[in-house]
Amino acid sequence: MDVELIRIAVALIGTSIAAYFDLFKNRNVPTKFSYSLIAVALILNILSLDVGFLVSRLELAGLIFVLGYLIYRMGQIGGADVLLFVALALLLPDSPPSLLKPESLLFEYPIMLSVFLLSGMLAIFGIFLKYMPMVLFDMIRGEKVRVNALQLFLSVAVAFAYVLLINTVNSFFQLSAIAIIAIIFIAASSLLLSIFREHIADKYMIRYVGIKAIDEEDVLALEKLDADIVKRFNLKRVLTEKEIEKLKKIKGIRKFPVYKNMPVFIPYILIALILILIFGNPMGYIFELG
Repeated sequence: MDVELIRIAVALIGTSIAAYFDLFKNRNVPTKFSYSLIAVALILNILSLDVGFLVSRLELAGLIFVLGYLIYRMGQIGGADVLLFVALALLLPDSPPSLLKPESLLFEYPIMLSVFLLSGMLAIFGIFLKYMPMVLFDMIRGEKVRVNALQLFLSVAVAFAYVLLINTVNSFFQLSAIAIIAIIFIAASSLLLSIFREHIADKYMIRYVGIKAIDEEDVLALEKLDADIVKRFNLKRVLTEKEIEKLKKIKGIRKFPVYKNMPVFIPYILIALILILIFGNPMGYIFELG
């Protein structure tokens, strides 16, 4: 139990430090810190002298890395976010001690997966709270707010899919009131963000900057560039050193559309971690036996 508590303490302290850099250092979490946290996590696992547990942690960390890397390549999260998820996968036990820990009525699974999913849902809701008042204020001022017709159609389709999902789940298990409320809030937030995504991106996230102002791991707004140029230079969304060199070779473009004001994400990981450590695995709150 002492080793388990040490791992949890390291996870909380490490995530808090990363959240500080994310919030107050322009999302610039030092790479050395991220790798150091992973190294500490590996050392703590080795010191536990439990080969089976170490193997299970490495497998989980590998799965989280693959999922996180795919999302990273889509430009949705940063590299530091992925490395933090890997460190947490190594540090967190399957069932940590919690103040309020409901019994899961279905099955148990590593709480790291809950941290991964819950932080994403919290981020959606947090981004909604940040940007939707701005969009509403723009509309009140009479500003033309762009709504992509295709995105609107897809949003309606997603809303219909949510209804089908709830009905399907309820045919086997009864969703708790907490789960239904959470689904409604997250669904509404994601749908509205999708509808006004173009306006939010253009006005509040994308900035046209020169090569010297581009940093590694910035996200290039490919949709704002000519499709032929994107194809000819094989441009990727996440700007690595190699991708920045490609941009330097493009003639006739002095400034590139870059997502310079991307919302922070690690603070949501910290909030999700704290909530799960206090209240236990969310699975116990989602389903009730029918």
